[in-house]
Amino acid sequence: MADPTTLRDLALEVARAVAPELRRLAGRTPVERTKSSATDLVTSADRWSELEIVSRLLDARPDDGILGEEQTSLPGTSGVRWIIDPIDATTNFVYGLAGYSIS
Repeated sequence: MADPTTLRDLALEVARAVAPELRRLAGRTPVERTKSSATDLVTSADRWSELEIVSRLLDARPDDGILGEEQTSLPGTSGVRWIIDPIDATTNFVYGLAGYSIS
């Protein structure tokens, strides 16, 4: 069984590694497409963030499962499954407003 504190620390480490690039891109990244509605936006930053997060998690814990909002679905064998929203509140992100996060 994975230690919850260790998992939390890894999540924070990964989010902190990805955050500077997202801050740089906020308000500068056009919408590529929408998903379930006109306000459910996807940008290249969403896709980049998810790929970067997945890569870092798999480097640290290669047997974990990962489900990402944009495209990732890996079953894993460790009993741990990461659920990722690479940019939570993408609309705020697109307009350069505070209130977006990595979840």
